Amino acid sequence: MKLTGLILIFALIAGPVAAQDAPPADSPACVAPTAPTPYVIPVLPPKPDMPKCVNPATHMSTCSHAVLAKYNAAVEARNDALDAQVTGSNTYVNELNTYMTLATNYNNCEIHRLNAATRAASE
Repeated sequence: MKLTGLILIFALIAGPVAAQDAPPADSPACVAPTAPTPYVIPVLPPKPDMPKCVNPATHMSTCSHAVLAKYNAAVEARNDALDAQVTGSNTYVNELNTYMTLATNYNNCEIHRLNAATRAASE
């Protein structure tokens, strides 16, 4: 009785069952989800130093076209790396959210499986 009450209380706390209900009769157990591979944050290129020929106060430049092109290319490379990092991070967060949903579904499936076994044993 104590175990049944605990399982039922846990079931109430866990909330409604989502996609993975109790396993079919021919299935031995619920399927546990696999956690996503941890995201490794890439090393970003260093922030490029502004050329000395640019006056940041007046936003004026005495730089040659080649110096400005090199600086702009370095800025664009860093921005591209930042964009890739943000995309990778967002993908990983989405994978974690999916994993959490699947883990909740697995939890609910196990609760239903235990409740069914408890009910069958008490009959």
